[in-house]
Amino acid sequence: MARRAFRTLMTLLVTALALGALAAGIAWLAYGVRFVPVLTPSMRPGMPPGSLAVTRPLAPEDIRTGQVLVFRPPQPWTPKDGRPVLHRVTAIEQYAAGRVLTTKGDANPGPDPWKVDLSGSGEYARVVAVVPHVGTVAKAAHQAGPLALGGALLGLYFLGWGARRLVPRSGGRHNRGA
Repeated sequence: MARRAFRTLMTLLVTALALGALAAGIAWLAYGVRFVPVLTPSMRPGMPPGSLAVTRPLAPEDIRTGQVLVFRPPQPWTPKDGRPVLHRVTAIEQYAAGRVLTTKGDANPGPDPWKVDLSGSGEYARVVAVVPHVGTVAKAAHQAGPLALGGALLGLYFLGWGARRLVPRSGGRHNRGA
């Protein structure tokens, strides 16, 4: 009975992982959804480090105060590894040349030292959901690359399938072919 429960649990886990990866891939391709791991505590308490921010592209003219954006800050504040920043828009100023944003991390005491000029050629995304504790896994998968992630999920699937075949069924049989 315990072995059957283990096999069922492993099958459900591997299937859920595979379906989750498939859904993420479809969302990525069809809707422009991107996944950004939260690496610093600047957006606590709503987005602690290790969370995964789910984002959608946003046109500069659609940016509003209060939204949490993913963007690349201007030089010299651009992180060396090129990763984007995930902070809240606290103010928008309109100038003849265009709009300029002030941003701030929710946990930071003051606004960011930069201003984000929307008249330039930048890419912006709005955070639409936050998944706790998944960002660390997503960061590792991103660093490994999509093929490595797909291979790992496929490997997990076959590991679960193999475990089901190796764990004896009730009555002492090892598999149906024996």
